[in-house]
Amino acid sequence: MTVKKACVFDVDGVLIHSEERFWRAKELASALNKNYRDLLYKEELIRYDRPRQIGIKLLKERSGKCSIIVITGRPKESYELTLKEIQNATGIRPDLILMRAGSKDKLLRAKLAMIKELFRKGYEIKEIHDDDISFLREIRKTYPGVKLYYHIHDRFVILK
Repeated sequence: MTVKKACVFDVDGVLIHSEERFWRAKELASALNKNYRDLLYKEELIRYDRPRQIGIKLLKERSGKCSIIVITGRPKESYELTLKEIQNATGIRPDLILMRAGSKDKLLRAKLAMIKELFRKGYEIKEIHDDDISFLREIRKTYPGVKLYYHIHDRFVILK
């Protein structure tokens, strides 16, 4: 089996600033008496997202040196919209996008399963970029050789 080096990036909070979309979805859901998660990934709200420059810079620096894999808590139903948003923001088509199977899946558990699946498929994950410190801490316990980038605000911290 050929080992494929991979760099893994989350979408919201790493490649994309999505705070305004989350805020508007909650506001709209309240007005319509709906669950905000049912509105969160609609195209009319995605337009409020903005590229997150530091995450995009890091992704571009790694493109061509390793497989670019995107993992996200976004539901599979938003695949095409997510792919389009990533390509528009970065100019790069990821080698693989892994998404949460259903909106009821717990995000932490879903992302951990995605990483486990990548290792099972023969990927050598060099780096993981995420804005969820709990997820990164769990990864560190299980896969101590992976370089972890914690993205927060407009910067990142490499976890030791």
